[in-house]
Amino acid sequence: MPLRSATFCRAAYNAHVQGLVHRRLNPISAYTEYTLVEDLTLYDLFRAPRPVHTSAVVSVVDVDAELQCPICLGVLQQTTVVPACLHRFCRVCIEACLTCGKLECPTCRAVIPNKRALRADTTFDALVQLLHPPFPPLSPKKKRPAPNDLADSTTLVVAFAQLGAVAPSQLQWTTTLEATVHEANEWLREHLSVPAIVCTKDGAARPLDATLADATTEHFPLYYRTSGRVDTSS
Repeated sequence: MPLRSATFCRAAYNAHVQGLVHRRLNPISAYTEYTLVEDLTLYDLFRAPRPVHTSAVVSVVDVDAELQCPICLGVLQQTTVVPACLHRFCRVCIEACLTCGKLECPTCRAVIPNKRALRADTTFDALVQLLHPPFPPLSPKKKRPAPNDLADSTTLVVAFAQLGAVAPSQLQWTTTLEATVHEANEWLREHLSVPAIVCTKDGAARPLDATLADATTEHFPLYYRTSGRVDTSS
């Protein structure tokens, strides 16, 4: 830089350009000034430095779109890259496509010679783990399935929430088997540290008092949810 910004003034500028052997006007400047540095104006040379803002705000929708597998539409698992086009897929998804005989990228149809041509992207996997961390493992005590987690037709609907959080009128009910009722009572005794309600046959939601658990739970008529019609014969 020919002049220092601390000493730059009109007189210093005139004295400097008088010493130039080949003086020519700056073609990119809107003012009448001589070229001191190619492709730069006096404003570019002597303006005060401005702070650089490196942070940017990105919406969650845009980020999740980049973490989505085009095949299964879920979050990328064991990210695998196609070297020809750099598209990313889950390893299981892209290998299943190649097994079907279509040796091409499902997104852009770029040729994939074989499975050995695929490359694992561990850096992208680390980014996925950072944005979507896995759920912590359950303790051995919590691994026992709760009555409302059972998948068969004897699943009990026992709402562990504040009273009124689940409207009983929105559910369908029918009486349970004796063994299932006993299992539910045992489970209730172990989880009375949280507020609990029990829905009865008439659709009412009654709070379950921990002090009356042993004397009450055996006599509560419990009911379970069904996907079919309601049995009202009993």
